[in-house]
This record gives sequence, structure tokens and C-alpha cells, in this order.
Amino acid sequence: MARPRLSAIYAATSCSASTTKTASPARAFVPPACAEFLDRLSDGTLRPDDARQLFDGLLRGAGADPVPTRALNALLSALARAPPSAACSDGPSLAVELFKLMDRCASPQAAPTGYTYSILIDCYRRAHRPDLGLAIFGRLLRTGLGLNVVAYSTVIDGFFKEGEVDKAYDLFREMEKQGISPNVVTYNSTIDGLCKSKAMDKAEKVLQQMIDAGVQPNNTAYNSLINGYSALGMWKESFRMFKDMSNYGLTPCVVSCNSVMHALCKRGRIEEAKDIFDSIVLKGLKPDIISYSSLLHGYAAAGCLADMKNLFNLMNGKVG
Repeated sequence: MARPRLSAIYAATSCSASTTKTASPARAFVPPACAEFLDRLSDGTLRPDDARQLFDGLLRGAGADPVPTRALNALLSALARAPPSAACSDGPSLAVELFKLMDRCASPQAAPTGYTYSILIDCYRRAHRPDLGLAIFGRLLRTGLGLNVVAYSTVIDGFFKEGEVDKAYDLFREMEKQGISPNVVTYNSTIDGLCKSKAMDKAEKVLQQMIDAGVQPNNTAYNSLINGYSALGMWKESFRMFKDMSNYGLTPCVVSCNSVMHALCKRGRIEEAKDIFDSIVLKGLKPDIISYSSLLHGYAAAGCLADMKNLFNLMNGKVG
């Protein structure tokens, strides 16, 4: 059975509509010689043959000045993320093809960098092909361009998204063996992937490793743990993570607050649940319908009808 085209898979996960113009964060520094490529890609009129011709011209030094790798990377990145259009239905595959042109170019000015490889790895991740991303990653290591932490993070995230939990976790541990320090993105992705896979012990171990390494945990890491424990019905552990997060000076998201409030209300600890509800408001967050419903059910179960009525009136004024 033939594998689906990269663009067909990527389109399903793209948050951009096909009519949305491609944004280029690199537009500020790309030379004028690259403008036609970006403009036609943004307008949806860049055909594969045109892209090959323009890119090849840039590699050969078309224009007044040589085109640096940084600008070529910007073109590859924009193409890899472009939604399918009538002119170019498979941007990610075309980005891989243009990379091969770049790779064959003898000019040191246009030599692929670690970031170039990370673009390809991300392209394969979005196409749900972490196996190909891992192959590119292996090649990156062999080039001697440096052990790029962004590339590691991208491949790890891709494995988690494809349910390859063991491969993702093994690669995370390999980083340490190679003397590479994960960044906050790597830690967050690993913790979230382990929590969603119900590997809570490993997730907490990674959190502790994060703290020991001097990388400050943020809301994302703790919210993943809170929600992971809540999904397993491990309310004591969820509440422990909630308190640790607050003690660390971080603000739990509304979803995490709701999880803990629900658990407390089920156990008759209404005042503690109300304190969390109040903290949502005090910290500038907006309680949602689930926040109100959890507390209303708690009041009802405890027979606190007056409190229930006051909260109901408040809800009618706050929730549309």
C-alpha cells in the first residue's frame, strides 16, 4: 500500500486554511533575490518547477550578492509549512527536494546547517514520519555540525505523537549520555508525552531531573502532571502537584484548577475547592462553566444551598 503524500498528511494537522497566506518570520532579513520565491509562495502561485528554478538560481549565485544559508533556510521553512495550493500541492516534499539541491551545492556559502536539518526533521514529524526524521537526525550527527538540542526535541516529540513512547524516552535519555542538556521545550514535551502515556513515575523523574539541572519548570510541565494524575483518578498525587506548582510561584491553568476542584468536591472538601476557585479569579484567570459546575455540585452534595444559590447567581452574571 502506497504511503500518503507528505502534504496530504500535513494538511490534516495544519492550523492554517488553504486560503491563508504563508507568513515568513524571516522576511526581515532575506535578500531581494529571495523575494519572488516568498511572494509567489504566499500568493499560492509557486509551482514546483518554478521553485526548483528559483532555488537553483539562488544556489548558483543569481543576483548581485551571494545568498547565505540563513536566507535559504527561511525559504525551506516557509515551504515546509505552506498549506497545499493549486500550484503546489506538496510543500513538505518539495522542501526535502530543494534541500537535496542545497546539499549537493559545492558552495560553502550555501552549506546546510544544523537548523537546516531541524527544518527537515520537523517536516517529517508533521507528516507523522518520525522514522524518516530519525534518519535525518542520524545524518546530522554524522556531519559534525553539532549535537543540536532542537533536533533532539523535534524527534522526541514526533515519537511521542506517534505513540512510540519507549523510543522517545530512550532518545531523551541518550541526550544525557551524549552530554547534551535538554532545554525547557525538551523537558515539557517529554513530561507531557509520558503523562499522556500514563507513565507518571517517569514523568516525575524527568521533572526532578529538570529541577536538578537548574531548568525552571513552567506551567506546562506541572499542568501535564496534574492532568495526568487526574485522568488516572490519582487525586492525592494530582493535588500534591497542584500545591507544588503553587509553592513554586506558578499559576495553574483553569483546566488544572478544575481537575483539582472536582476531586476536592467529591471528597467533601468544599472550602478548599472554593479557595482554588477564588484563586482563579484573583490571579486574573476566568472560571469556565466546568469551574462553576464542579463547585455547584460540591455545594449541592454538602447541602450548602445558600452558597449554591449565590454561586449560581454569580455564574449567570459571568458566564454567557
